[in-house]
Order: sequence, then structure tokens, then C-alpha cells
Amino acid sequence: MTQRFFIDPPSGWRYGFPKIWDPVDGPVEEWLLAEGYPQKDIEFACKHLRAWLAADAVVKTWDELEQKYQAGCDHCNHPLYAGIKCGTCGRWTEI
Repeated sequence: MTQRFFIDPPSGWRYGFPKIWDPVDGPVEEWLLAEGYPQKDIEFACKHLRAWLAADAVVKTWDELEQKYQAGCDHCNHPLYAGIKCGTCGRWTEI
């Protein structure tokens, strides 16, 4: 298994970055283009991007995380994440 990396190019938030790049997907330049990063900025991005190792234990899709941790307030059923204080009634939601 190859090591996967989070890649965060400059202004990447505009295009949904950081995203996970696996070296088996090909060169990072081609991958950035395929992921929607503008071609005119790729050369600059490859010199100035941030990258860090993606530990498989923590790599989850947003949907997986949301499903696992979504909860409602125990008192008023206001939607919030587990372990967070409800902004409506002030109670803490259990994990």
C-alpha cells in the first residue's frame, strides 16, 4: 500500500482542497488538474503547496464522520454534533 497525502495548494479552498492524493493516481500536476485546480496555477502550486501524510485511521469522508458524530440535543432535539453544547438550550450532547 502506498502512502497517501493531503494536498493543499495555494487558494485550494476555492476548489475543495485539501484533498487526498495517492501517488498511484499519477503525478501531482496531472492530479491537481483532474481535481479542478486551474491549469495556469499548477506550476506555482507545485512549488508552494502544503502536503502531509494521511493516516488511514483518520481518513474518512465527511459523510462517514457526519453519520458517526451527528446527534441532536437530548433536551430540545436541536441538530448538533455529539459532545458540543447546544446553542438553543445550553445542554451538552452526549458522545
